[in-house]
Amino acid sequence: MSGPDCLPRFTGTFRYETEFEWGESANGALLELGEVYETAEVLLNGEHIGVRICPPYRLEIGDLLKKGKNRLVIEVTNTLVKDQSDFLSSFAQQDPIGLIGPVRVIRAKSTEC
Repeated sequence: MSGPDCLPRFTGTFRYETEFEWGESANGALLELGEVYETAEVLLNGEHIGVRICPPYRLEIGDLLKKGKNRLVIEVTNTLVKDQSDFLSSFAQQDPIGLIGPVRVIRAKSTEC
């Protein structure tokens, strides 16, 4: 979403939606979300893939990724610290919020010799 100054007291969930074309085999495909603040829940083509609460924000998607058009939904939820900060946290550096990225589909590296 943005740096800490855009929505300094926002606590909640951002929903990101996109469609993309995939023309290769889906075997071993991973979705990398890049930087995320804080929790990410991911759906691909209407199917729940998983939730990640800390780095690495990476999920296996080979079973649900299809050749042609794919629909990706990522919901990012931050913590309550921005809305319900205590005295000490008001002096702490504020993290950005939302999905910073980059988001990309990669192939898992083979461990075979």
